[in-house]
Amino acid sequence: MSQSVSVSIVIPAKNEQDNVPALIQEIHHALAGYPGVEIVVVDDGSSDLTLERVIHTAHATGITLVGIR
Repeated sequence: MSQSVSVSIVIPAKNEQDNVPALIQEIHHALAGYPGVEIVVVDDGSSDLTLERVIHTAHATGITLVGIR
């Protein structure tokens, strides 16, 4: 990464497969003009498709997400 991170947005998520993609996209759009922003999703043992939706959203939008499970 060539730029340093100045703001980290941390999203705790457990069984949020229906909500997390829209949240990530809204954050991404709201902060698009700001350099050095990272989005960290903490998956707290979801039994649904939360992590898979996070990964899909990252690929679809071209943003880098840090996923912690």
